[in-house]
Amino acid sequence: MKTLKLLKIGFIGNPLDELNLNPDTPSFDSTWQLMEYGEKHAKDGLNVRYIPDRSVEYRNGKIWGTSYQITNLKEKIKLIHEKKEELETFDALIIRKDPPFDTTYLVLVQLLMQIQGKTQIINSPKALAQFNEKINILIFPEYAPASLVSRNTIEIKEFIAKQKNGVVVKGLDNKGGSNIFKLTKNDPNINEILTQITKEETVYIMCQEYLNIEKTGDKRITVIDGQVVGGFLRRPGKGDFRGNINKGATAEIAIISGKEKAMAEKIATYFLRHNVGIIGIDVIEGKCTEINITSPLLSKKFMPEVEKIFYDYVRKQCSKQ
Repeated sequence: MKTLKLLKIGFIGNPLDELNLNPDTPSFDSTWQLMEYGEKHAKDGLNVRYIPDRSVEYRNGKIWGTSYQITNLKEKIKLIHEKKEELETFDALIIRKDPPFDTTYLVLVQLLMQIQGKTQIINSPKALAQFNEKINILIFPEYAPASLVSRNTIEIKEFIAKQKNGVVVKGLDNKGGSNIFKLTKNDPNINEILTQITKEETVYIMCQEYLNIEKTGDKRITVIDGQVVGGFLRRPGKGDFRGNINKGATAEIAIISGKEKAMAEKIATYFLRHNVGIIGIDVIEGKCTEINITSPLLSKKFMPEVEKIFYDYVRKQCSKQ
């Protein structure tokens, strides 16, 4: 039997108190499922460590972080064997910090860029700094809904007036359905909402034609190393239009059409050139509304083989080092 090389893998993520660690809930943080798989397969050469993002720092010419072993995931997650380590000593670092992609997140990836090339970092910190998850769709206008990125409220209202079914407006650095609104030209609160979301025209927002999510749902297509590995379909909760699980949406395994698969693979090919191998593509009515690259959900509930596929990809990347 072939002996697999021992890999030391660090998952950089949010502090435990910011995460949903209840495996019986739909929004359970999938990073912990990935780490649990790694713990169970330690005999296969996986040494998995957790690194809270707030512990990452530059000191004395090196990038450091505090790593922990995880244990007792099914009962209560515990962190043991605390160790301050030079992060370049890991074979791979997996960035799993959730948005918002604010200044703190930007500085984190800028620090990690200092050791890119000394260790495998997934997804590339340089790419995370370069590509905004909301703006990514502009790279592929053939797949995107009618869109406007602006902070000018007059221009935004003109765009809204041209959209038959209204628009969705959302901030560029949010997550999980926060700071997102559905507007029509006759909405009595349009001025107040646009003033609020643009912070009095000081920040850009994304405006997209409204797509019938209530009818078709919001489909997430997951791609690893250029290959579609599965997906899930989210349906908004009653009286809502947001397909976010933490906002009450339900989710089920998705059926991915040939057209959607081709679209996802074309998008993935582009991002692979930028060392981004793990992507979550959001699709409504066949149109791409977001391309997620920070910490896409990788849940075995919807994709039974995703953990093995994920670690196969990590091993492949480490073999290049």
